Amino acid sequence: MRALFASSRLLLLSVVLAVCCGMLVAWQLLQSREAEWQDAERTGNNLLFTVSFVLERTLDRANRAIVHTAGQLADRDAAQATDILLSDDTLFHMLPDDALGVLLVTDADGRVLRSARPVTAEVADLSDREFFRVHRDDPGRGLFISAPFLSRLDARPSLALSRRWSYPDGRFGGVVVQTVKLDVLQTLFDAIRLGPGSTLNLFMDDGTLLMRVPHNPELLGISLRGTPNVDYFLRMGDGSHVGTAAIDGVQRLYVFRRLRGFPMVVNVAQSTETVLANWRRSAGWQAFMTALLMLGILGLASMAQRELNAHRAVSTRLRRVQRELRTIMDHTPALIAHWGRDLTNRFANQVHEHWLGPRGALLAGRHVRSLIGEKGLRRLQPHIDAVLEGRAQTFETAYLDRNDTLRHASCNLVPDRDADGRIDGFFSLLHDVSDYKQAEERLAEEKERFRVTLESIRDGVITTDAHGRVDYQNPAAGAMTGWPPYAVFGLPVADVVVLKPVPGPRENAVQRPSPVAEALADPAATMPKRRYVLIGRDGQHTDVEVWAACILDNGQALAGCVMVLHDVTMARSQADQMARLALHDSLTGLPNRRFLNEMAEQSMADARRSKRRLALLYLDLDGFKHVNDTYGHAAGDALLVRIARNWRAQLRGGDVLARIGGDEFVVLMNHVRDRQEAAQLARRLLTVEQSMPQAGGGTAIVTTSMGIGFWPDDAQEFDTLIARTDEAMYRAKLLGSNQYCFIID
Repeated sequence: MRALFASSRLLLLSVVLAVCCGMLVAWQLLQSREAEWQDAERTGNNLLFTVSFVLERTLDRANRAIVHTAGQLADRDAAQATDILLSDDTLFHMLPDDALGVLLVTDADGRVLRSARPVTAEVADLSDREFFRVHRDDPGRGLFISAPFLSRLDARPSLALSRRWSYPDGRFGGVVVQTVKLDVLQTLFDAIRLGPGSTLNLFMDDGTLLMRVPHNPELLGISLRGTPNVDYFLRMGDGSHVGTAAIDGVQRLYVFRRLRGFPMVVNVAQSTETVLANWRRSAGWQAFMTALLMLGILGLASMAQRELNAHRAVSTRLRRVQRELRTIMDHTPALIAHWGRDLTNRFANQVHEHWLGPRGALLAGRHVRSLIGEKGLRRLQPHIDAVLEGRAQTFETAYLDRNDTLRHASCNLVPDRDADGRIDGFFSLLHDVSDYKQAEERLAEEKERFRVTLESIRDGVITTDAHGRVDYQNPAAGAMTGWPPYAVFGLPVADVVVLKPVPGPRENAVQRPSPVAEALADPAATMPKRRYVLIGRDGQHTDVEVWAACILDNGQALAGCVMVLHDVTMARSQADQMARLALHDSLTGLPNRRFLNEMAEQSMADARRSKRRLALLYLDLDGFKHVNDTYGHAAGDALLVRIARNWRAQLRGGDVLARIGGDEFVVLMNHVRDRQEAAQLARRLLTVEQSMPQAGGGTAIVTTSMGIGFWPDDAQEFDTLIARTDEAMYRAKLLGSNQYCFIID
């Protein structure tokens, strides 16, 4: 409490001292600002005096010249005035002055009667000038000063001072005019360095701006009466004033005075920004330094207390951090220790005792040899030497746990440097990786098992990366594609596995994208098995069933694709054979009754479209049962095969011979022109050899009876047509066999 009270008094005293310093500096800044302001006002007054003197002298000389000339003409009659104007050399009495223009005398009509120097015809008549009209209309008007104008004589901006002259009877005689060259005065005053944002202005009593420095011809002649600054100048006549200009909005310090004897006000205006620029820079630095001084006072006053508080806080935090760090390291599943250059332990977490048993307890101050033994120290000595040279070490090692079980660990040794960068010891960190090692071994075994399995199966297996490039193929796939394993790595799978659709029904022959490309395009989809023809590198064609699926990593991101090729060449051949057996006679190889019906339906459809006829020949062998009974069924089968081959040789290109029973055959003739064409084929079939010598002696001989019908003449349906030709065949048998009969309506 006492320390807190003492600290509070010190802080209060420092605050009072800082405030006093600030107030002193502020008072000094105000004094210096006032001095800067007064100096600017004195400078403005000095400049104003000089400008006023020049203007008053110039205007006074012009006025005296006018008064002299007007006095020469005053109270003279017309004749006398004319004489003076024409011959009096003393009419114009004026000292040379660059700022003064021409001195003119006009008559009552505004015509120039005489001038101090020759004038042009354009200047000969001044009746349109404002000063002429003013004096003509106002006899009592004295000196008149006009608004700025461009002189007709030399086209220079000028100002006209004029007075009236009259005849003795009071009649208006004319005007005496003296011009003043404003550009000469402008050039004279432009040489004055006013400073940034400062101006010099000359006004008439009516607020008309006659001259301005810096020069701006667009502003000359405008009236500023009604603006706060000009009204103040005209009202006060002399003095100083701070105001914002109506022309450009700049705040200025004005010093002004009325010209003696003339209705004009001149002012010198200095920009307050320019006047106070140096003061503001100085004040800014002084304020900044004062603020630093005040902050320094407060900082020094509170430094002791802060240091004490910081020391207490650091001590508290250090104890807390040590406690937390110790807790974290004691519960970290790793061996963490700090060793000196002499290999004695400085710190070890409690995990040492938990993992290593009694030899890992109370390690502080013990040599590393007591923990790992002499043999272990020799094994680790190269790593210890390297870390003490400043090179961090990472390696795997083995150790015995508290149950004397050999385990594996990943060890990190990190050098510990002191404040000067010297190696003072090292930290050791050991992670038990026994489970990882076992997992790696199991993974290696599983990988080897998969490799042996893939290389043993007959199906081809190819895997790709996420871009469809081959990264593995098993021997079966290599045998199918013709590519050796070393040549396919990195190739696009479409270049290695060339597939084309299987010929067949339209829905199965549609060109599809590669199964791998299809799977990679939609990883979530399930690709069905599809039939393809695989074209090997050597051109060999293989019927395959293909299945592809995507490989996803643990994050469900696409990692690649696997494609399985199953050789179905033998299966397809067997299926084709079974399909042929289902549609053909197994003995003769001729179409059977089922296949005949299918072909007949197709032929009738074609004939219906082309409006043609079909002929059907129904053949039955005479005496075939006698051959079987006499020579055996093998001889009968051989005879059937021979007769079928002989008959097939007699058919036209589009005709079909089918066996529909034991010794019954049918010939389907397409596009028959007439009955005669069918009869010609029938006669050829009856004349072919229908006998076969037998090995045991004798000859097996048969004849043929035949019925002939036409579609659509004899029947619209094929079954009806067969039935009717069967009837015609039986009539041929009754007539003596080995002949044919047509269907009789």
